[in-house]
Amino acid sequence: MVKKIILSFIFYTSIKILIFSQWSNQIKIWEWGVAYFQPNASHLFVSDTLGNLHLGWYDTSGDVYYCIRKQKFNGSEWVYDGTRYDQPESGSNYYRFSWMPTLSMDEDGRFLFIWESRQDGNFNLFGRYFDGSLLSSIFQITATSSNTWFPKSFYRNHKHHFIFLDDSTGVFNIYYSFFNSTVNTFERLTNSNVNCVNTDFFVYPNDDISIIYTKERDGYQNLYNLRRINNEWQNENLVFGISSDVYYPNLISDGFNEFILFTLFTNGLNQLYITRYLNGNWTTPKLLSDGNANIYYPTGVIKNGKIHILYVSDTYFFGDLYHLIYDFNNEKIEEKNLIAHHDTSFIMTPQVTLDKNGNVHVIYILNDETPQSSNWPNNIYWLYYTASKDEFNFSKEKPYSILKDSKNVTINFKKAQEYTVSVYNISGTLLKKFKVNSPTFIFEFSKHHSGIYFITVGNDEYIWKEKIVVIK
Repeated sequence: MVKKIILSFIFYTSIKILIFSQWSNQIKIWEWGVAYFQPNASHLFVSDTLGNLHLGWYDTSGDVYYCIRKQKFNGSEWVYDGTRYDQPESGSNYYRFSWMPTLSMDEDGRFLFIWESRQDGNFNLFGRYFDGSLLSSIFQITATSSNTWFPKSFYRNHKHHFIFLDDSTGVFNIYYSFFNSTVNTFERLTNSNVNCVNTDFFVYPNDDISIIYTKERDGYQNLYNLRRINNEWQNENLVFGISSDVYYPNLISDGFNEFILFTLFTNGLNQLYITRYLNGNWTTPKLLSDGNANIYYPTGVIKNGKIHILYVSDTYFFGDLYHLIYDFNNEKIEEKNLIAHHDTSFIMTPQVTLDKNGNVHVIYILNDETPQSSNWPNNIYWLYYTASKDEFNFSKEKPYSILKDSKNVTINFKKAQEYTVSVYNISGTLLKKFKVNSPTFIFEFSKHHSGIYFITVGNDEYIWKEKIVVIK
């Protein structure tokens, strides 16, 4: 049978690169309950390739009954769907102490919620899956008489990978499993005689996994790394040994570069450090803070060879939220800005993600007023950062014409100069990049699968973007 390729072409826009970057104002997106995020690397703020942001949290305003909630930003507004995800489908008299959720999302917005619950009288994990059209009933993931705590999930390669802590051995050890329509058998990854806590993890495109955690060593909470390479779990490694406690370890990776952000209590202050995984080893930690204040809740994302780091500093009594740009190739701080300041209560547990266009979005918890009771509202605030080369203005005229046939896209340039032509898939992965000096450029789509692709054409001043739909 002869396959036909239909190239559907959609003109997007031409865009001009601006010089300056800026943060939006802080926007309150939730003010109706006592909202909380996990205290460390919660995996609760995620994006999909459709342009949506997804946020999960737990809310204790209802005496911690039915409190797992979710909002979605659809590109123009935040939408709360009204679902309390831990609410039972039927039955009564449940004692549901539900908290510490984690949220993982595939490219098309299908998601898995996992959380801790005391529905059966013990702390066990429960879950709920949305397949794009239907939300499943609640299903039980673990069934132990021990404490099963702090799940963290991550979507990669058609699986929702997750880790959690369980103290059935007498101390907390780390377990791993994944969900791909069903929950698979758990693996116990650590065999420790002291508690393993403060976990975070990342799954690479080749299915390798990196897990970080702290455990006591010589009287201090030191930082460890456990890796799965070629589907085999390796021995744990001490990232570095030091006579100080590690707090808030957060694993930052883009699938190529890997870092850990954390704080150490040194010289009477909690200071911000970073270490990088290079050639199978962790580098000597580098101090990023200035020693003038305590640092809390560091988190970050990698974009264009730089880490956008968010953290809370007690330069002010209630804490200020800072944005720091770290150029890791040159090992230098490029920029540092105060982005949020409030006079009412503490800024808590910022979470960060990138949208499909590479813009940085930050969520954090705050009381607008000094709390008057245990169920005084904890509000959720959002702000976003549009970086240089991502802030776009319309330009009047394209310097080329574009043609398509059953196999190729042809670009004919009107003016002789050098252009950069890049081809991306729908997830934003760069497939090919070309420097073009000739009057005509041809890209063949017959070797690529059906789907949506993007082509950008750029010169020194402008970038133009085209959308191509390939149907075989």
